[in-house]
Amino acid sequence: MTKVAIYGATGYTGFELIRLLLSHPGVRITALSSEQYSDLAIDKAFAPFRGKLGKVAFGKMEQMRPEDVDAVFLALPHTVSASVAGEILSRGVRVIDLSADFRFRKIPLYESVYGVRHKTPALVGQAVYGLPEIYRNPLRKTRLAAVPGCYPAAVILALYPLLAD
Repeated sequence: MTKVAIYGATGYTGFELIRLLLSHPGVRITALSSEQYSDLAIDKAFAPFRGKLGKVAFGKMEQMRPEDVDAVFLALPHTVSASVAGEILSRGVRVIDLSADFRFRKIPLYESVYGVRHKTPALVGQAVYGLPEIYRNPLRKTRLAAVPGCYPAAVILALYPLLAD
């Protein structure tokens, strides 16, 4: 059973991720972070998850212990994931980032699109673009997966058969 934590669990992406992971037989959610709902049981915050996560309660990010899980999902806003990914990776824990912070290989492009300096440009080269249809083997080995957004994923998957050799 793979133990996971979700940072930013109360946003739309985090909520949907919880919903999806609850139906996965090989995953157990053991920690959730939320600045807004810290120290509140998930049953109290989200009725659809009542009785499905045991005694898991929300905590603040700085209270999380990534070394207690196998992987951390970052369902955080763009620019925030970059500030926490390095610390999690340094503890030997796999990171699956749902923001755009590690999707761009070219730092100047990221900075142009988001209007901010990238907080951890040294990590960008470690990230594997999270499309298993194309990058299945590299994703199995990476410590940092950069999950694509829905529109880019749809376009890439539609065009890939035409461009692949």
